Amino acid sequence: MLCSLGAACTTIPAQPPSALAARSIAQLPARQAVTTAHPLATRAALDILELGGSATDAVIAAQMVLGLVEPQSSGIGGGALVLLWDAAKASLTSFDGLAAAPARTTDALTIDVDGSTLKGADVRRGGRAVGVPGTLAVLKMIHETYGKLPWATLFVSAIDLAERGFPMPRYLHSVLSTPGAAADHPDMLPYYFGTDGKVRPVGSSITNPAYASTLRRIAAQGAAGLWRDGAGAALVAAAQRGARPSLMTEDDLAAYRALQRDPLCAPFLEYSVCVMAPPSFGGVVVLQLLQMLEARIASANKRFDFDDADFVHYFAEAGRFAQADRRHYVGDPGLAAVPARALVAPGYVRERALQIDRSQRRKDVAPGVVAADAGGQNESAPGAASADATSQMAIADRAGNLVSMTTTINLNFGSRLTRL
Repeated sequence: MLCSLGAACTTIPAQPPSALAARSIAQLPARQAVTTAHPLATRAALDILELGGSATDAVIAAQMVLGLVEPQSSGIGGGALVLLWDAAKASLTSFDGLAAAPARTTDALTIDVDGSTLKGADVRRGGRAVGVPGTLAVLKMIHETYGKLPWATLFVSAIDLAERGFPMPRYLHSVLSTPGAAADHPDMLPYYFGTDGKVRPVGSSITNPAYASTLRRIAAQGAAGLWRDGAGAALVAAAQRGARPSLMTEDDLAAYRALQRDPLCAPFLEYSVCVMAPPSFGGVVVLQLLQMLEARIASANKRFDFDDADFVHYFAEAGRFAQADRRHYVGDPGLAAVPARALVAPGYVRERALQIDRSQRRKDVAPGVVAADAGGQNESAPGAASADATSQMAIADRAGNLVSMTTTINLNFGSRLTRL
């Protein structure tokens, strides 16, 4: 099976963006696989694999298309996390390209530069919410080691679609059809709304020549195309519009570096499950949840089945226990000690699992006690990423290399600002 994400894997555009796209998916080698959130991104990745590109090459091509056709969820102004399996070395590596805080910052997002307290709603959108982008940096980083095709080749499909047009996606249309959407997204008006102020119909042709121009510069200059030759000044200026301007500078853009990190792994049943380590917190939650379920469900010969009331209860409670731990302990390991491996150690997680009441929901769930306490950096962080503004890709190439990438701009359309 080539793909596993519904229409994004099985739907081929009526007017494919390249000659390669005219080939049937059934003709592609069985060992290749692509799953993304949009058929055009899937098609772009499959084209790259057909050209002899690696899974790394394909994920870059897919991201560039997603930034165009799924702008509410990801893009070159956001961040990304990558898990990469190198088949030749039989090794798993992870790469951190999350957006970063600027060098000048305050104690918390809800603390203004004068020390006054801000409401979360005041900073979830607008310039203050803008982080230093990391997606391009991490993609360039993995391409330098694992890419096979030239960097510029990976931008061809996205540039072509941005200039020739793509059909207005149904989901993007639904996001922009909500009451007040035109007023909430003024920067989006030239692209997605008609002169009557209404969002353009599903299937209508959308072009974005400005995005194509930006991609041409990045294709030629690498990740540095985001800030060189005046591009950085324009980006910073866009982020400084509004009542709460960004604290980001051009120096922050140039100084950003993606990081290679060791994956975080833990046993589950007969498997070893590996995830992104902190500062990503989702992986810690997943590993804890799986092990708690094994401790309470598998050990009692119960079913891993959402039709089983016991399973649903344990699943929900395990999630609450895992979230209590991650809110208290998980933050940026560059700023504080994060006891990630202690949090997913089987002995510790089983002890937590035994605290789950078999018959009722705990009113309050406190974090557990592990060797080191990172101080609860995330306890009240506003604007936690929503599922709507995060996308996931998984790609396998002929050689058996695998790339799984989570890419995000935090909330739908991120800050709602674009570089004008």
